[in-house]
Amino acid sequence: MDTPARTSPDFLAQSVIYQMFLRPFTPEGTLERATRLLPHLADTGVDFVYLCPIVEADDSPSLRYWSERQKISGFNNPRNPYRVKDYYKIDPEYGTDADFRAFVEQAHALDIRVMLDLVYGHCGPKCNLIEEHPDFIQRRPNGSIRYTSYHFPYINFESRAAREYFMGNMEYFVREFGVDGYRTDMERVVPIDFWEEARDRLERIRPDIVMLAESDRRECQLKAYNLNYGVKWGWILRHEIFELGESAAKLRDYVCGTELSSYPPGARFIRMMNNHDWANDHENPENSIGGEAVEAILAVIFAVDGVPFLYNGVEIADDHRHSIYSNRDFGGLAINWANALTRKGINRLQFVKQLVALRRSTPPLIYGNTVWLDHDQPDNIIAFAREYRDKRIVFAVNTRNRAIKVNIKEVTPKRFTTILERGVSCATSGKTMQLSLEPYGLLIGNCFRTTKGR
Repeated sequence: MDTPARTSPDFLAQSVIYQMFLRPFTPEGTLERATRLLPHLADTGVDFVYLCPIVEADDSPSLRYWSERQKISGFNNPRNPYRVKDYYKIDPEYGTDADFRAFVEQAHALDIRVMLDLVYGHCGPKCNLIEEHPDFIQRRPNGSIRYTSYHFPYINFESRAAREYFMGNMEYFVREFGVDGYRTDMERVVPIDFWEEARDRLERIRPDIVMLAESDRRECQLKAYNLNYGVKWGWILRHEIFELGESAAKLRDYVCGTELSSYPPGARFIRMMNNHDWANDHENPENSIGGEAVEAILAVIFAVDGVPFLYNGVEIADDHRHSIYSNRDFGGLAINWANALTRKGINRLQFVKQLVALRRSTPPLIYGNTVWLDHDQPDNIIAFAREYRDKRIVFAVNTRNRAIKVNIKEVTPKRFTTILERGVSCATSGKTMQLSLEPYGLLIGNCFRTTKGR
């Protein structure tokens, strides 16, 4: 694709996004309680909070309209946040309009922007639209409702009135509450021209609105979006490389073979290790791979190009299970905030703060090209440079729970200055850096730039 991605405000390149899923974020799962913890996020360095859906969820108890995931969760909670009943009403589970307004006001006072999650591809079986606007729902030739594989009614975007309704919904939360952006669930099931028109309308209210697509649709960032979700990148890094032990070269191959070759030039991605879906379906990585491996992945996320993305509690090494379907009344799963007082939690918070501060004080980590470095341990080591103007930052991480020695080319060791290191010793030989990396060891440093970005 030759057409470049749309330009984005400079603050986005410097941002750290935090996914706040209210249900497990506090034991109460409310906006009021979450507001009290916003200073903690600001102190961590977060400047963009993405909230999972907070509008009223459908409460139909009929298993016919539950997704398979909802059934097998075992919590028997009919209220699925991704199955909407009323798009304009804050769900009482989380609080009131006043609570949400106070949340946004406090976030803005702390220089944190707020992003809402939009679920427009489908609604709930008891959604108010079904009776009030039956033409907003997709129908089969016999007039019956067309359902998704999750057993939710599809929204009909061939209806101009439906489009106006949902664009108005996006405008409503910007005007009435001051939200700063949207993440769009299952972006691809909604026509791209809807998102493009909605973007134009939102910019008349808030010119710096940020749009994040949960999608791999290549044309997303031409007009409508600032970011794609980057889920495949994160899955390769966490699951395939760190959890399954597959080749570390898979990350480089994916970036060079997919992101750089098929997305618009300048396309941006969030860089994640976890999200609400993975937390629901898979073991917490604190338990599956351990805290040292988690921190190695966090280092990659903050060193590579893209926007770092933190999930609920990772900054205090939360090791509890989370579920989309659990709240204070069904299962009571929540972040283990007591972990913040343990040595592990204290150390994790300091490490995340260190990564945030390093990234924001180092222009190549924000604006630089990523140059993948050649070395003799492609199955085990991830190594790249970030290059910007006359600056060059080198990064290397051991993805294995065993010591690895590696020779990295295209580096000038005599001009190398360490910025951050964990479990690394270094030797030099000409223009090759020889590293001995302990399990999950990592190195970030300044290096005289000897090659041009490519």
